[in-house]
Parts: sequence; C-alpha cells; structure tokens
Amino acid sequence: IELTPELSWEVVPRLSESVFLKGLVTNDTEFTFLPGDMNLFVGDSFIGTSTIEMINPNQEFSLNLGRDPRIQAQFKLDNLEKGTRLKKKYEKRRYVTSIENNSGKDITIRVKDTVPRSLYPKKMVVSILMISPEQSEIEQGSIYSWDLEIAEGKTATVTSEWEIEYPQELQVEGL
Repeated sequence: IELTPELSWEVVPRLSESVFLKGLVTNDTEFTFLPGDMNLFVGDSFIGTSTIEMINPNQEFSLNLGRDPRIQAQFKLDNLEKGTRLKKKYEKRRYVTSIENNSGKDITIRVKDTVPRSLYPKKMVVSILMISPEQSEIEQGSIYSWDLEIAEGKTATVTSEWEIEYPQELQVEGL
C-alpha cells in the first residue's frame, strides 16, 4: 500500500539542533490498519520503523519520520550582558536561531523556543526587548512558535532578546 504524507518539519533548537520530519497521512484505502509495528519506505528505500494504533479507512494519522539531516539548525547565545542597577541584578540575553534548507524544495518549518516567565512578578521582572520575526503562536505564556517558510537553499533566522531583573539576594538558574 502506498500512502502520500503531508510533510512538515519541526525544531526546538534550545533542546536539540536536529530538525525532525513528520508526516500527516490519510488512510485512503478500504482497509483497516491493525495496531503494531510498521516499516517505512520512501520509494524503494527503507527509512525506518514506527508503530501505529488501529487506523480505519479515511482516518488521518501522523507519523514521526525521524531526523532530517538536509535541514540544518543552529542555536546560539549571541549576546549576554549581566550587571547591577538600583540594587537589582539584571541579565540581558539575545538568542539567534538559523535554519538552512538544503532539502531540494521549499518548506515550512515550525520553530519553538522559550522566553522566561516569572513565577514571582513582583520580585522578578522579565521584559521582552525584541522578537523577530513576530511569533505565530504563544503557548502557556512562554513557549513561542514560528512557522517559517524557507525556500530551497536559503536560510531563515529567528532572534529573541529579553531581560530579567531580580533582587541581588536571589539566585536565578536555567536561563
């Protein structure tokens, strides 16, 4: 049975610079696919295994197709400034994510990153100084997502800059 997936790419570069390929597939056959292991092929080339739940005819399901080495992501701390002002510490950070598309076609990729969120806004203040391009979505107040269209052979960039200010007696970790 040959099925054609709708492909999408996703990267969370703060955690891993690997770009992952996903496929959204519709079972456009008259058969029910039983739960279990399956082999994945692109043309005649075996690319891996996966598992599925029971899939009925005309039902959509998604498959994780693994890392796509043709799409390169790089995440770096571009600027870090620390200091003290008015009896408070501050840290100002700028992160840059670059994604290079060498897939041989234009793609849309979802990029996710976090911006700190204070659990104690009266003591710790987080200020977003710049986000470029504008995010597509914000989840849970601090998970930012971008849906970037990248032409074949081109590179897209996401830049975020923010500052956190907190009392001198506090220790802040995990930024």
